[in-house]
Amino acid sequence: MANSAEAVRTHWLYEWVDEYNIKTRDDLVRHAGIPAALERLHEIAGKVPAWYEQPTLQERSIVAGGTLDLSGRITCGAAVCAKKRIDRIFGQIWHYFDSIVVEGPSARSTVRALETMKKRDRPQFFFHLWEEIDLLLYAREIGIVDNLVFREKPHAFCDHHLRENAAQAGVAAAVDENLRSEIADELKKSSTIKIVPEGDSWRYFISNPEFSETFSGTYRHPSKKGAKPSKRQVAEAAVRRCSATLVYDAAMSRRLELPLVQEFAFLWSDRDAGREAKNLESRVALELPLPVLQGLTARDIVKFRADHKPHFERFQHALTEAIREQADRVGTDSPERIAAAVNEDFIRPAMADIERSMIETKKLFGMKSGTSIAVGTAIAGAGILSSIPLVIASGLGAAVTVTLASTNSYLDSKKDVKLSDVYFLWKAAKMHGK
Repeated sequence: MANSAEAVRTHWLYEWVDEYNIKTRDDLVRHAGIPAALERLHEIAGKVPAWYEQPTLQERSIVAGGTLDLSGRITCGAAVCAKKRIDRIFGQIWHYFDSIVVEGPSARSTVRALETMKKRDRPQFFFHLWEEIDLLLYAREIGIVDNLVFREKPHAFCDHHLRENAAQAGVAAAVDENLRSEIADELKKSSTIKIVPEGDSWRYFISNPEFSETFSGTYRHPSKKGAKPSKRQVAEAAVRRCSATLVYDAAMSRRLELPLVQEFAFLWSDRDAGREAKNLESRVALELPLPVLQGLTARDIVKFRADHKPHFERFQHALTEAIREQADRVGTDSPERIAAAVNEDFIRPAMADIERSMIETKKLFGMKSGTSIAVGTAIAGAGILSSIPLVIASGLGAAVTVTLASTNSYLDSKKDVKLSDVYFLWKAAKMHGK
């Protein structure tokens, strides 16, 4: 694998897929029986750096947590489900970040499978390998590869290092046994849990209003082989998996010096949250009730951003400045309160002014402007860990040319509507309302 900037951000499996021109399941089946092809797969996967050896990123990026990182470690690994997950990721963080760090198919798991699998395991291995390839081909097809940064994540720590990494990342609550027991009780009470046999183990499915999709896993009784677990035991197992994954994700985001977006906030919210100023801007950005583009695909969102790039960049910069100004004015370190202030004092008024101007200047956009604007109530639902430097804010101050104080002056003239800081957001709201 080439030691270039592109190589360290592109998924390793693309190299093997391109080398053997694999585009369909049949292509993979043909190469499954060629020893040289599998040796090459092992070679490429074996050269991927460990998570702690990977370089940091110098871009506005965010680390996707376990339910979003396309690895299938704690979510369904089928390509059809992972493709929906891609749309969910982009729908959540599109308004502030330029790229998303995801793991995708694990190089380490592939190496281990190639080295240890028996003949009877081969069909299952290639079934899963095709699901992974299908997902990567889809990402390339819809044009989002440039917005994804693939990195291996840690998959296991001993108890000592699990606790050490949890403490360093500010999520010590994730390894608190008493707290995990309380959360398991809450999860059991608020969820629908199904348990079905699977060989000598049990497969469980947990549905909860707070989950973006059904959570599933395998349970094996620690002492009684084949014994069916209770719903409480299943809830405990799920919480252990979620908490361990949260620590792995935290270690990764800390290593890359990037914020983390994860969907375990309902488990750990306000229990061990840090309030350092260096994290504040990204946490506020992810609390803002901006239009989450549900119903639009990642392909649509990426194209929309590209088509309106100057306006999007203006909005990014102005949003950063607005957060800073409101943090100083409100005098609080609560991201929720600052986000509310930014929304009320910056986003809503500016969008309302644009809407009023657009009613008078419909021809400027070639579209009807009678529809009222309501900034979406959905938020990114992100958990930003403490002790992670706010890299995304570095160097942005000098680039901000439009601030809260100057917004109204842009809107004084109809011809300057497109110069508004929130023109991009206004267009997104229109798109969302179609």
